[in-house]
Amino acid sequence: MSGKLLLFITRITLICVLFQGCGGAFASAINEANQRPQVTLPPQTVVNPPPDLNSTYPGVPNQPTAPKPFKKPDVKDAFHCERQFLYKGQTYGCDSFVQRDGERLRLIVADVPASTQEIDDYQRNRKNVKRAAYVGSMGLLIFIGGFLLSRSFTNQDGSLTNTGKSIRIAGFGGLGLTVGSVLVGFGLLYKNESHIDNAVRFHNEAHPNTPITLQFSKELNL
Repeated sequence: MSGKLLLFITRITLICVLFQGCGGAFASAINEANQRPQVTLPPQTVVNPPPDLNSTYPGVPNQPTAPKPFKKPDVKDAFHCERQFLYKGQTYGCDSFVQRDGERLRLIVADVPASTQEIDDYQRNRKNVKRAAYVGSMGLLIFIGGFLLSRSFTNQDGSLTNTGKSIRIAGFGGLGLTVGSVLVGFGLLYKNESHIDNAVRFHNEAHPNTPITLQFSKELNL
Protein backbone atom coordinates (compact mmCIF):
# COMPACT_ATOMS: atom_id res chain seq x y z
CA MET A 1 0.00 0.00 0.00
CA SER A 2 2.84 2.37 0.84
CA GLY A 3 4.51 1.49 -2.50
CA LYS A 4 1.42 2.52 -4.56
CA LEU A 5 1.14 5.77 -2.64
CA LEU A 6 4.78 6.52 -3.29
CA LEU A 7 4.35 5.86 -7.03
CA PHE A 8 1.30 8.19 -7.16
CA ILE A 9 3.18 11.00 -5.43
CA THR A 10 6.11 10.56 -7.87
CA ARG A 11 3.79 10.96 -10.92
CA ILE A 12 2.14 14.05 -9.52
CA THR A 13 5.56 15.57 -8.91
CA LEU A 14 6.71 14.90 -12.50
CA ILE A 15 3.53 16.47 -13.93
CA CYS A 16 4.02 19.59 -11.83
CA VAL A 17 7.65 19.88 -12.97
CA LEU A 18 6.61 19.62 -16.64
CA PHE A 19 3.89 22.28 -16.31
CA GLN A 20 6.26 24.54 -14.50
CA GLY A 21 8.89 24.19 -17.25
CA CYS A 22 6.40 24.88 -20.05
CA GLY A 23 4.95 27.84 -18.22
CA GLY A 24 8.39 29.31 -17.66
CA ALA A 25 9.30 28.95 -21.31
CA PHE A 26 6.02 30.56 -22.39
CA ALA A 27 6.48 33.43 -19.98
CA SER A 28 10.07 34.04 -21.11
CA ALA A 29 8.89 34.15 -24.76
CA ILE A 30 6.25 36.75 -23.95
CA ASN A 31 8.79 38.83 -22.03
CA GLU A 32 11.22 38.67 -24.96
CA ALA A 33 8.53 39.80 -27.39
CA ASN A 34 7.59 42.69 -25.15
CA GLN A 35 11.20 43.80 -24.83
CA ARG A 36 11.66 44.14 -28.64
CA PRO A 37 11.53 47.73 -29.94
CA GLN A 38 8.28 48.61 -31.68
CA VAL A 39 8.53 49.69 -35.31
CA THR A 40 6.54 52.82 -36.06
CA LEU A 41 5.31 53.31 -39.65
CA PRO A 42 5.56 56.74 -41.22
CA PRO A 43 2.25 58.56 -41.55
CA GLN A 44 0.51 58.09 -44.90
CA THR A 45 -0.27 61.12 -46.92
CA VAL A 46 -3.46 61.11 -48.99
CA VAL A 47 -3.17 63.06 -52.20
CA ASN A 48 -6.49 64.57 -53.12
CA PRO A 49 -7.04 65.36 -56.83
CA PRO A 50 -7.34 69.02 -57.62
CA PRO A 51 -10.90 70.22 -57.97
CA ASP A 52 -10.28 71.40 -61.53
CA LEU A 53 -8.15 69.05 -63.63
CA ASN A 54 -8.29 71.36 -66.61
CA SER A 55 -6.41 74.05 -64.68
CA THR A 56 -3.66 71.63 -63.63
CA TYR A 57 -3.55 69.56 -66.83
CA PRO A 58 -4.66 71.71 -69.78
CA GLY A 59 -6.70 69.78 -72.31
CA VAL A 60 -7.90 67.14 -69.86
CA PRO A 61 -11.66 67.39 -69.17
CA ASN A 62 -12.94 67.22 -65.60
CA GLN A 63 -15.20 64.28 -66.49
CA PRO A 64 -14.62 61.60 -69.11
CA THR A 65 -16.57 62.07 -72.32
CA ALA A 66 -17.65 59.48 -74.89
CA PRO A 67 -17.97 60.07 -78.64
CA LYS A 68 -21.44 60.60 -80.01
CA PRO A 69 -23.02 57.43 -81.39
CA PHE A 70 -23.44 57.13 -85.13
CA LYS A 71 -26.91 57.84 -86.39
CA LYS A 72 -28.52 54.78 -87.91
CA PRO A 73 -29.84 55.35 -91.43
CA ASP A 74 -33.59 55.30 -91.75
CA VAL A 75 -34.77 52.38 -93.86
CA LYS A 76 -37.68 53.74 -95.84
CA ASP A 77 -38.51 50.63 -97.85
CA ALA A 78 -36.47 47.46 -97.36
CA PHE A 79 -38.34 45.57 -100.10
CA HIS A 80 -38.62 48.29 -102.72
CA CYS A 81 -39.80 47.02 -106.08
CA GLU A 82 -38.65 49.05 -109.06
CA ARG A 83 -41.73 48.26 -111.13
CA GLN A 84 -44.89 49.56 -109.48
CA PHE A 85 -48.45 50.35 -110.46
CA LEU A 86 -51.22 52.50 -109.02
CA TYR A 87 -54.57 50.90 -108.14
CA LYS A 88 -57.38 52.51 -106.12
CA GLY A 89 -55.06 55.20 -104.85
CA GLN A 90 -52.50 52.70 -103.54
CA THR A 91 -49.08 51.84 -104.97
CA TYR A 92 -48.26 48.16 -105.38
CA GLY A 93 -45.27 46.24 -106.63
CA CYS A 94 -45.69 44.59 -110.00
CA ASP A 95 -43.37 41.63 -109.42
CA SER A 96 -42.70 39.16 -106.66
CA PHE A 97 -39.62 39.40 -104.46
CA VAL A 98 -37.94 36.60 -106.42
CA GLN A 99 -37.84 37.89 -110.00
CA ARG A 100 -39.57 40.08 -112.57
CA ASP A 101 -42.58 37.89 -113.20
CA GLY A 102 -45.60 40.21 -112.87
CA GLU A 103 -47.03 37.83 -110.27
CA ARG A 104 -48.34 40.54 -107.95
CA LEU A 105 -50.09 42.22 -110.86
CA ARG A 106 -51.86 38.92 -111.52
CA LEU A 107 -53.63 39.19 -108.16
CA ILE A 108 -55.38 42.39 -109.32
CA VAL A 109 -56.33 41.22 -112.84
CA ALA A 110 -57.22 37.65 -111.85
CA ASP A 111 -60.94 38.17 -112.62
CA VAL A 112 -60.21 39.10 -116.27
CA PRO A 113 -59.28 35.98 -118.29
CA ALA A 114 -57.63 37.96 -121.09
CA SER A 115 -55.38 39.76 -118.64
CA THR A 116 -54.47 36.49 -116.92
CA GLN A 117 -53.53 35.01 -120.30
CA GLU A 118 -51.23 37.96 -120.98
CA ILE A 119 -49.47 37.41 -117.64
CA ASP A 120 -49.05 33.71 -118.51
CA ASP A 121 -47.52 34.63 -121.88
CA TYR A 122 -45.23 37.10 -120.17
CA GLN A 123 -43.92 34.52 -117.72
CA ARG A 124 -43.54 31.87 -120.44
CA ASN A 125 -41.44 34.23 -122.56
CA ARG A 126 -39.26 35.00 -119.57
CA LYS A 127 -38.51 31.30 -119.26
CA ASN A 128 -37.74 31.13 -122.98
CA VAL A 129 -35.25 33.96 -122.55
CA LYS A 130 -33.46 31.94 -119.88
CA ARG A 131 -33.36 28.93 -122.15
CA ALA A 132 -31.89 31.08 -124.91
CA ALA A 133 -29.19 32.25 -122.50
CA TYR A 134 -28.31 28.64 -121.65
CA VAL A 135 -28.10 27.75 -125.35
CA GLY A 136 -25.92 30.77 -126.01
CA SER A 137 -23.54 29.78 -123.23
CA MET A 138 -23.32 26.25 -124.62
CA GLY A 139 -22.57 27.63 -128.09
CA LEU A 140 -19.76 29.75 -126.69
CA LEU A 141 -18.23 26.69 -125.01
CA ILE A 142 -18.48 24.77 -128.29
CA PHE A 143 -16.65 27.57 -130.10
CA ILE A 144 -13.80 27.74 -127.57
CA GLY A 145 -13.51 23.96 -127.28
CA GLY A 146 -13.55 23.49 -131.08
CA PHE A 147 -10.86 26.10 -131.59
CA LEU A 148 -8.56 24.52 -129.01
CA LEU A 149 -9.25 20.93 -130.08
CA SER A 150 -8.63 21.65 -133.78
CA ARG A 151 -5.04 22.60 -133.03
CA SER A 152 -4.38 18.99 -132.03
CA PHE A 153 -4.94 17.87 -135.65
CA THR A 154 -2.20 19.50 -137.71
CA ASN A 155 0.15 18.45 -140.50
CA GLN A 156 3.92 18.64 -140.31
CA ASP A 157 3.86 22.14 -141.80
CA GLY A 158 1.48 23.34 -139.09
CA SER A 159 -1.67 23.43 -141.22
CA LEU A 160 -4.87 21.81 -140.03
CA THR A 161 -5.83 18.38 -141.22
CA ASN A 162 -9.27 17.68 -142.59
CA THR A 163 -10.37 16.55 -139.14
CA GLY A 164 -9.02 19.71 -137.58
CA LYS A 165 -10.83 21.86 -140.17
CA SER A 166 -14.10 20.03 -139.49
CA ILE A 167 -13.72 20.58 -135.76
CA ARG A 168 -12.99 24.28 -136.27
CA ILE A 169 -16.02 24.67 -138.52
CA ALA A 170 -18.14 23.05 -135.83
CA GLY A 171 -16.68 25.56 -133.37
CA PHE A 172 -17.75 28.46 -135.56
CA GLY A 173 -21.17 26.86 -135.64
CA GLY A 174 -21.25 27.16 -131.85
CA LEU A 175 -20.36 30.85 -132.16
CA GLY A 176 -23.26 31.33 -134.57
CA LEU A 177 -25.51 29.57 -132.07
CA THR A 178 -24.45 32.06 -129.40
CA VAL A 179 -25.12 35.07 -131.61
CA GLY A 180 -28.51 33.70 -132.62
CA SER A 181 -29.49 33.03 -129.00
CA VAL A 182 -28.59 36.58 -128.01
CA LEU A 183 -30.70 38.04 -130.82
CA VAL A 184 -33.64 35.79 -129.97
CA GLY A 185 -33.38 36.64 -126.28
CA PHE A 186 -33.40 40.40 -126.89
CA GLY A 187 -36.28 40.04 -129.31
CA LEU A 188 -38.32 38.15 -126.74
CA LEU A 189 -37.56 40.72 -124.07
CA TYR A 190 -38.54 43.60 -126.31
CA LYS A 191 -41.80 41.95 -127.32
CA ASN A 192 -42.53 40.60 -123.86
CA GLU A 193 -43.17 44.00 -122.30
CA SER A 194 -46.25 44.41 -124.46
CA HIS A 195 -47.95 41.59 -122.53
CA ILE A 196 -47.89 43.70 -119.34
CA ASP A 197 -49.47 46.60 -121.22
CA ASN A 198 -52.12 44.31 -122.70
CA ALA A 199 -52.95 42.80 -119.30
CA VAL A 200 -53.51 46.28 -117.85
CA ARG A 201 -55.50 47.42 -120.89
CA PHE A 202 -57.85 44.43 -120.76
CA HIS A 203 -58.42 45.00 -117.04
CA ASN A 204 -59.15 48.70 -117.50
CA GLU A 205 -61.66 47.90 -120.24
CA ALA A 206 -63.44 45.47 -117.92
CA HIS A 207 -63.23 47.76 -114.87
CA PRO A 208 -63.24 51.37 -116.07
CA ASN A 209 -64.07 52.69 -112.58
CA THR A 210 -60.97 51.12 -111.01
CA PRO A 211 -58.22 51.41 -113.61
CA ILE A 212 -54.59 50.37 -113.19
CA THR A 213 -51.82 52.83 -113.98
CA LEU A 214 -48.32 51.54 -114.59
CA GLN A 215 -45.58 53.62 -112.99
CA PHE A 216 -42.53 52.27 -114.80
CA SER A 217 -41.09 52.61 -118.28
CA LYS A 218 -41.72 49.85 -120.78
CA GLU A 219 -38.07 49.25 -121.67
CA LEU A 220 -36.02 46.07 -121.87
CA ASN A 221 -36.10 44.48 -118.41
CA LEU A 222 -33.50 41.80 -117.88
